[in-house]
Amino acid sequence: MRRNWIWKMVPVFILACLCGCAHDEKKEEAAPIDPLVRQNLETRIQEAERALDMQNYYSASELFDKFEKQYPQNIFLNRSLIGHARALSGQGKYVESLNLLRQVMESSLDQPKWLSLASFYASFDYEALGDEAKTFASLTDAQNLADNLPAEIAKAELPARFAAYYNRSLDLNEARKYFHLAEQGIASLSQNNSEKTDEWKARTYYIMGILSTNQISLENLQAQMDTLDLVQVFSLRSVELNHPVWSAKALQNLQYNYRDIWNTIVQIPKNSTLDAFAAEQEQKEAQLRAINEVLQMTQHLRTFRVPGDEENPYVKALFAFLDQIEAQGQKIVANSPNLTPLTQESLRRQGLHQQGTVDSQPLFPAEQKPLKKKSAAAPSPAVPPVDPNLKGN
Repeated sequence: MRRNWIWKMVPVFILACLCGCAHDEKKEEAAPIDPLVRQNLETRIQEAERALDMQNYYSASELFDKFEKQYPQNIFLNRSLIGHARALSGQGKYVESLNLLRQVMESSLDQPKWLSLASFYASFDYEALGDEAKTFASLTDAQNLADNLPAEIAKAELPARFAAYYNRSLDLNEARKYFHLAEQGIASLSQNNSEKTDEWKARTYYIMGILSTNQISLENLQAQMDTLDLVQVFSLRSVELNHPVWSAKALQNLQYNYRDIWNTIVQIPKNSTLDAFAAEQEQKEAQLRAINEVLQMTQHLRTFRVPGDEENPYVKALFAFLDQIEAQGQKIVANSPNLTPLTQESLRRQGLHQQGTVDSQPLFPAEQKPLKKKSAAAPSPAVPPVDPNLKGN
């Protein structure tokens, strides 16, 4: 009987040992980390984050990956996974980025800090993949946890992302509301915190102006043009701050957007269901309407330009690039007969004169004074005389 009792107690003893071990593991996880170990981990992850901040995406991805493999369980794992995801997204590896962000979400249901950040950055990937439903869902998840986000994301970057989403969805009232919230957010952050330097503002404005046009198509061309018209002012503000990293990135991103839109317009196909003459006429009319809108967008951006930035190389490069767009667009407009007669109202609304020039309609009281057309100056060395990436040259 005594032996039977002992054998019956063995499973209980083993279970107690296992529970004790598990309890000890939890105590070990909760125990303060050795300062030297923490410093080493912090140094390693900061190295990767610096590469990410400089947008050296491939280098950052390698550093994050090496960190995660060397330290698979550590207090900085979620921070590393989010940084790694952003680096992959910067390389155009949106699905791989989402896989890492989902890993963070699944392990952080009780950690709103990481859950909110992962949701916010997932919205960039879903937008780039053209999944508007999941873009909105990710933004909404981030907004529901906005109290846990860094202030610049919660008050400026997140509203700017919502403004772009609603503009693409043609909900203009919501788009304008969030656009103004984003403007107010960055203004309040700048006023209330003296540590918000020009570098911080240039970076934040750059992020606020990001628009993914890699999924542009004829079906969403109008929505993409409308959205760029709304958010391009943020890129301009970053460019005007003359920062060697973020102003350059904002300039590059805005150029990419205009190139993608322009190249989509000039490649509008002919309607195969029509006869040759009708198909060509319809194609030219569609291209002409879209080019007119692009010309209005460039003129609209000029109205936001701050005087006194003539020596800023990024501003010079940006407006030299816009000069090229306008010169090509105006040439096409001037050489295209009015395939379909336009009413005076249509001419006014489209800002198109018979001579083929563009008249930007003022939007605010300060813009009532007519804009003076810039003389044809030599473009900045940063922009080639004829951009080889613009089709139809």
